Amino acid sequence: MKLNELFENVPDIEIESLFADSRKKRKNSIFFCIKGMMFDGHNFVEQAIENGAIVIVHSEPIEDMREDITYIKVKDVLETYNQVADAFYGHPSSNLIMFGVTGTNGKSSTASIIRDIVNETRPTGYIGTIGIEYGSVKLPPVLTTPDIDDLHGILKDMVDAGIEVCAMEASSMGIEQGRVDSVDFDVAIFTNLTHDHLDYHGTMNNYFYA
Repeated sequence: MKLNELFENVPDIEIESLFADSRKKRKNSIFFCIKGMMFDGHNFVEQAIENGAIVIVHSEPIEDMREDITYIKVKDVLETYNQVADAFYGHPSSNLIMFGVTGTNGKSSTASIIRDIVNETRPTGYIGTIGIEYGSVKLPPVLTTPDIDDLHGILKDMVDAGIEVCAMEASSMGIEQGRVDSVDFDVAIFTNLTHDHLDYHGTMNNYFYA
């Protein structure tokens, strides 16, 4: 896809992939400088360029800008990453009936049951702790809720394979980290809330809001 199909007032260059983990090798890619709990992507721009980034999306100033790299400054890199990933993969979740299952326990069971029932009448995929399954494809799990680029790529693969429905687990951490912000859910299911994951969320109120 051309960069000018994703952003305005940018060069007409071909983009082959997206990423936010500078350790990955992604030729002709866009690197998104995400600020996480432990690391800030702005500190790994050079590594990302070495691994194939030709476009850097950032919110903080970048020192030592290179002439052969396109830099795009935005207000919210995470929001932009979600929007770009959705567009880059052709808005796959909008072409699926999406079930999102969240809660402390029961996400895998609930999403799997939905997949098994609906799959009797409409081809249905599953994404979650058990793995990634659709049609004859069975892949090992990436994360309970995959990262933004991985998730939209998986959904596109489902659409391309003729899948019509997807049941996916949406972990509280995945939601908190904005991994599903651009997923077009049709049905949301909340299972329960118990005192797990407070090492991450801090309080039950934070956990509940997530």
